[in-house]
Amino acid sequence: MKRLALIIASFCLFGAALSATTIRSVDTEVYLHKNASAVVYQRWDVTITGGTEWYIPIGNLGERYIDRFSVYENDEKYADDGRNWDSDRSLAAKMHRSGIVDKGSKGIELCWGQGKTGDHVYEILYVIHNLVTAMADGENDGFLWQFLNDEWSAPPERASLKIFNMADSTKTWVAGEEGNMGVWVFGGEYDYGVEDGVVWVESTEPLVYKSSMIVMLRFDKGWFNPSVTDSRTFLEMRDKAFEGSDYHDVEDDDFEEKLGRILWWIIKWAFIGLICLIIFPALLYVLWMRVTGNRY
Repeated sequence: MKRLALIIASFCLFGAALSATTIRSVDTEVYLHKNASAVVYQRWDVTITGGTEWYIPIGNLGERYIDRFSVYENDEKYADDGRNWDSDRSLAAKMHRSGIVDKGSKGIELCWGQGKTGDHVYEILYVIHNLVTAMADGENDGFLWQFLNDEWSAPPERASLKIFNMADSTKTWVAGEEGNMGVWVFGGEYDYGVEDGVVWVESTEPLVYKSSMIVMLRFDKGWFNPSVTDSRTFLEMRDKAFEGSDYHDVEDDDFEEKLGRILWWIIKWAFIGLICLIIFPALLYVLWMRVTGNRY
């Protein structure tokens, strides 16, 4: 009986796994404008088996503001409830509707009705005002922003991000020490870079419950006209972001490597100094004794 119960339980779990809500992919495009605002477009490809709504929590807004939130499915726009979204309604009452929950100092939630069970492709649009801020050092502009949250009920199997330059079409973003900007990504397993002036991020494995997508960008002055100044320098923001991340480990490795090279040079020159101060004079003394014919 125990074996039969175990088999039945296994089949029940297998059936639940097959019927669970699935997020096949979340693809994000961000368009950065000269006024430091960003237009965000997301495409969610999902299969629904239960629940009544989707929501995206966004906190730590500071002086940023989000509006113009809209949701489309099959080229049809959902009805907009503005900033009065009611999460306590039924599935039917939320269907084909979207809106924002304002949580005060805790931020906002972007919400929309799930609709019927089955496959859906949602297209989401919203605007982040003041995304890019001036840094206190006066030499850089930038931002640190979480485009995908963690604590997924159904982690996406794949996620991607592209960030486009809408600020100045006459110049191209170039990353690296000799470039005019830099990019760092946190929160999961991602490949990323800058290609043809476009920042790109691509997951290298399925996301898990705690996965997120956090992007930090740095720009030389001149790309944007930000109206908000961060109280930190870019280096302060970067160092804080690096704490506990893989970048911090890399910095530690670099430090250890540099320290090892320094110690090697110290030992090398100490040895050379030892030769010059002790061994070389001794050899000269021996040579002098040989030349003069003295015993030694």
